[in-house]
Amino acid sequence: MSINIYFSNQLEILSSKLSYNISETSSDPFLAPKIIIPNKNLSKWLNIELAKQDGIAMNLDFVFLEMALWKLVCEYLDIKGQYKLLGADTIQLIVQQELQQNKDEYKVFLDYICEGTPGSNKRFVQICDRLSFFLLEYEYHRMEMVNDWLNGIFPEDPLHLGIAKLYLNIRLKLQETSHRSLFQISETLLNNSVKNTSKHKKCIHVFALSQISKFHIELIRKLQSFCDFHIYTINPCAEYWEDVQSPREKAWTQRTQPKLAVSSQELELGEIENNFENELVASLGKPGRENIKLLCDLTGYDFEDLYLFNYEEDKNSLLHQLQDGLLTLSQGTKNSTQDTSLQIFEAKSKMREFELIYASIVKNLQEDNTLALQDIAILVPNISDYQTIIINVFERQEHILSYNLADTSADQESLLAKGLSNFFQIIKEGLNRERLIKLLENSCIRAKFNIDDENLSEIFQYILDLGIFENDVKKLDKGTLNLRLKQLRLSKIMRVNNGFDQETIEFNNLTPIHQKSFNQSDTLSKFSLFTNHLFEAIQNFQYKQITITDLLDKLQFFVRDFFCLKENLSEESVYKELYNHILKAKVLEQDLKDQLKLNQETSYDYIESFLKGVASGRGNYLLGGVTIASLQPMRPMPYKIVYVAGLEEGSFPGVEIKSSLDLRLIKRKIGDVSLPERNRYLFLELLHCVREKLYLSYVGKNLKKDQDLEPSSVIQELVSCLNTYLSDDFLIQKTSLSSFLLVDNHAFSDLSKSYFTSDQAILAYQQNQVNYIKGLDVKNFKSINKDFSTSDKMITGMDSIISNDIKKLKTKSYTIKHLADFIKKPIETLSKLKFSIYENNDSYLELHSNLYPDYAIDFFSLYDGKTNYVNDLLTTNDDLNKQHNYHQYLSNIGKAPKQFLFDFINELKLKNLNHLSPKLKELGNLEFFNISIGEDSIINPNIKSIQLKELEIFDCSLKGSLPLVAYDESNITIVLPQYTKDIKEYSKVYPLLFIYALILHPECNFLKANQKIKLIYVLEDSIKSTTFDISDLDINKTFEDLFNEFFDDKSTHIHLNIADAIYSFKGSSKDNHIFLNENISTEQYQNNYSKYLESIDSSTITALLMKDNSNNLLHRAKKRFHSFYKEV
Repeated sequence: MSINIYFSNQLEILSSKLSYNISETSSDPFLAPKIIIPNKNLSKWLNIELAKQDGIAMNLDFVFLEMALWKLVCEYLDIKGQYKLLGADTIQLIVQQELQQNKDEYKVFLDYICEGTPGSNKRFVQICDRLSFFLLEYEYHRMEMVNDWLNGIFPEDPLHLGIAKLYLNIRLKLQETSHRSLFQISETLLNNSVKNTSKHKKCIHVFALSQISKFHIELIRKLQSFCDFHIYTINPCAEYWEDVQSPREKAWTQRTQPKLAVSSQELELGEIENNFENELVASLGKPGRENIKLLCDLTGYDFEDLYLFNYEEDKNSLLHQLQDGLLTLSQGTKNSTQDTSLQIFEAKSKMREFELIYASIVKNLQEDNTLALQDIAILVPNISDYQTIIINVFERQEHILSYNLADTSADQESLLAKGLSNFFQIIKEGLNRERLIKLLENSCIRAKFNIDDENLSEIFQYILDLGIFENDVKKLDKGTLNLRLKQLRLSKIMRVNNGFDQETIEFNNLTPIHQKSFNQSDTLSKFSLFTNHLFEAIQNFQYKQITITDLLDKLQFFVRDFFCLKENLSEESVYKELYNHILKAKVLEQDLKDQLKLNQETSYDYIESFLKGVASGRGNYLLGGVTIASLQPMRPMPYKIVYVAGLEEGSFPGVEIKSSLDLRLIKRKIGDVSLPERNRYLFLELLHCVREKLYLSYVGKNLKKDQDLEPSSVIQELVSCLNTYLSDDFLIQKTSLSSFLLVDNHAFSDLSKSYFTSDQAILAYQQNQVNYIKGLDVKNFKSINKDFSTSDKMITGMDSIISNDIKKLKTKSYTIKHLADFIKKPIETLSKLKFSIYENNDSYLELHSNLYPDYAIDFFSLYDGKTNYVNDLLTTNDDLNKQHNYHQYLSNIGKAPKQFLFDFINELKLKNLNHLSPKLKELGNLEFFNISIGEDSIINPNIKSIQLKELEIFDCSLKGSLPLVAYDESNITIVLPQYTKDIKEYSKVYPLLFIYALILHPECNFLKANQKIKLIYVLEDSIKSTTFDISDLDINKTFEDLFNEFFDDKSTHIHLNIADAIYSFKGSSKDNHIFLNENISTEQYQNNYSKYLESIDSSTITALLMKDNSNNLLHRAKKRFHSFYKEV
């Protein structure tokens, strides 16, 4: 029996050697070769690669290192089936129980938790998770320290002592169980106290593990008498490099060791030994050379090297030269030029970074007809930081490049995990409208209760209409969800009271509610079934403490009753992992003969914490288009083109985490690897895995803090290394914030200028890819090419991409909100439009987030032409008791106005607010409309709507909407509810612009320019109104001037607060604004301006107005804003 080691710089060569060894060593075709792998992703790549080489790949047993060695040790010791492997997840439960049962003994840990304070349960779960992780790490990397604890040698440090006691107490608990860690069952083997005499030959293949602990290496050494080990490892250097030192190690050596004299060997050779080495290998390779040295110690440096050098003429690019330099420990000769094989670019944001990558992929596919999507990979340090951006960029355009997304976690992707998280939040914080809707939107839950899109829309609408805002789980009172549903069900069998003077009809103190759509559909029964199950589940999960066995039972029942996972393999996989995880804990609980109890919140955090660690993803990994994955260790899969994003300082290679619980920090040993060291070696491995092109990118600007960001240290070191190959310094490309012009191309760059790719580029790419895609994956083909027949009609004579995009911008549809925002904040609005980051919500509700809260819409939601609640209350002569009874009736059916409005009206006489009564009466007698231009949405379903088509004006189309508009022959009245004491600064701009657009609209024959516009502001404790006279206003000219400013990129834009300052200054006259007089002369205008400047202190507005073109600014301010200050 023996250990065989194979080194190579390419994974394909190692896989070929693996294939050869399997064929040579497998005598029984039905006995699956055992292959130890570091992760599932590598097993899939290996399956595909072996199938390419041998025509078929089947009956391969892929296992992880821990489980493989566990089985070998159990077989070696002849204890197979007697023990169960104890992992970190099951150790965590024992740690939790130990800390809860012996709080005084472990006070050193529990002081951190601050028991009883908010978040203490979550901190408790976190510290138990960390302790269980480190206890296993000590067995792997600090065997001597663990043996000292077992021999009664304890440290004096309280924290160190606490960890030692915790470890020994857990081992003592496990003595009477069948659960053991790999270290515990291997102790007798490592101590040479047992030998196996079996002559049965086994063969184990260990593939692409770049880091193995000292404990695992010693175990392999002991097991070599029992089986053959074939270890296949990526080695980035073909030379002997175990003595290559990093810069810090060199500095330490120079400080601590004297200068060495000339050796006898050097005297004999007649020359001094050349210690010249590759800087990049020295800087990034520390973890790798230590691992290589530990492996070589297993065989006494007996290994087989399988290196591949880039000697071909077509492989002389800068990237290939760099790879050969790393392989041979050599530096460049400064005679090369920068090319497209290795490019580094800076992006202004993460979004622009991925837009550049997307555009570059399309361009590469267009230029290389042999390139397939499966040959391309995108790697990022943290996939969660980029997940929403990836989906946005790759699914934004009509022609979608298919992609697969790996390394996400179940809590981000899984509907089951999200549903469980929402449910636990409801139990912890109570049920409200937002959490209820989140549950209803979950498609797995909807499938269980057969709730389709139409049902869901009805449920959403009536959740609003019925006044269902919050629900106290423990006390189901009037106004709660259950009560509303009971009232709805009563309406099916009872007459409904709709009148003011009718006798109230009740049954068991419940008033029936009539909702037409519920009574005519099955939505009510589905929604009732859902809520019944929900409240039963909430009740079922109310407990102070729970055992693991009971938790598993409750979880099974809840998932069965609430989720439909059939035919959803990814969700079934997540549930299977969660179930098996808790099942293992249940087995441990039964084995311990002592219940593992968790309190309520800890049990929820325990499940959610596990789901965060469950791997998830989108698409078919490696086969479903472009592969997007995390930049993680032991992932050296080769690709033709690789993009690595997120390489700015702070994000990569990361910061070393020094936890006080980590006793390995007391003294470093060979094999200890910090996070930055691990990622730096990962980057070195990555450089060998790219076959043709490597793109590295980083975000150079923190837009929130307006701070410049530097590239990471690995990029700076790479550039320094590349400069040894180049005659000129390596240049990093700077990119634009705009999607329409991402980068200015250089000779060494092939980045696309624009993210928005032309149809011609897409169709050319489709033509090149169709045969490959058809043969590989029909689904992917359909997602990329929805109608391939159009590819024969290639678009010719197209303008450039940029000019096409600008042309589209000039002819696009704008909203009144665009213009209103431009008037208020011109520079910000134009920037958002230009960079495609403008949120196109035109509703006036979105324009002012503090306007139209629930109670404000209720003010007019009762206006249906038959009963006007406001008018009834104000015109009736009855006493307040009757008004109160009527309000109580409306409250019972969920239609009473909310918050201040009822109190405001009900206490009108008590608070001597009779001066407001005429204005309220006036509002009650008006007929209001929802008016929309080019929009189908109905803002308030209880008010009549007027819908007009988009307004075509100045080569653009304009749309918008406004609720609560009334009109008569003399006035146009707009009601603007605001929950404030004062009128908002910009509340008049949008309504006035909307009315101007209505007057210009050819379909609008009910408004005239000579009508006065009356804005009524319903404030917190008063009602105010402002009237504008626009009879002398040329509205068409006003819009023309506004659009001219809107499209003029060279214009100096004016903020609305300048106009506010100008028009608020009255000068010598107290009655008239000094700038409102249309007939004022230029001289008078300038004099008034001088007086204005003298009247105020120096400020930002003053600075803006005192520019060289101040006269022009003032004139344009007067022209643009004049119509918004024509108050009567």
